[in-house]
Amino acid sequence: MFGYGHAKRPTSYQNFRVHTLTLDGKLIASEKIPYQFPVDAQKPEDAPEGSLTGIAIDCNGRIILEVFDGFKLFPLSEVQKQNDPNLIAQGLLCNGRRFFVSTPGQWKDPQVTAGDTIYQTKLSEGPGGLQFLDVFEDGSIYLVRDDVMPINPIKVDQTVHYIDETGVVGGVARVPLSEFYYPIMRNAAVSQNGEVFALLPRPDSLDVIRLNFYRELEPLIPGAAVPQITIIQ
Repeated sequence: MFGYGHAKRPTSYQNFRVHTLTLDGKLIASEKIPYQFPVDAQKPEDAPEGSLTGIAIDCNGRIILEVFDGFKLFPLSEVQKQNDPNLIAQGLLCNGRRFFVSTPGQWKDPQVTAGDTIYQTKLSEGPGGLQFLDVFEDGSIYLVRDDVMPINPIKVDQTVHYIDETGVVGGVARVPLSEFYYPIMRNAAVSQNGEVFALLPRPDSLDVIRLNFYRELEPLIPGAAVPQITIIQ
């Protein structure tokens, strides 16, 4: 997955497209993103320029629109045919399984559905979320958990969680946000062999670091929710 920058003027979106290129730069296809696609049925005034934060490619080769930092994932082909997001099956597809994020209960208990399995995390009192970082063809998953703690100053505990191809919750790594000189969206990526790298902005450089995974981690501050993912179904 990757994000993009955008201008404030909505006219810059009237011809917004996703281009597919070969490795040597030749154009294969050009797909238009509908300008007035409503990303939330309760807020039909919301259009991509206000909430589209990136795109992804799922295991079936579909272009996925990532909305609200990955909380909603809309297949571009479905968006082009359907204006009502309630009628679109959200999420990524991989080997017949659908992967999507939901919050059926309290906002502090976001869930991720992977086929027939549901995973959940607990957040602290502040806002936060749970999003996909990547889904591999073997079914292994990498999730990003953001836990915002409403203290002064505000602290954000961002962790990456690995779930293996059998559905077992594995290691967890912490993104060192306290070392970031300035905030950056989509700051992590997964290599083909499963290593997770993060961009670390410093005053005079933008470093790439490899995250270390552990079986478990303690909360960033006392009293905060434990950064963990559990299977609830």
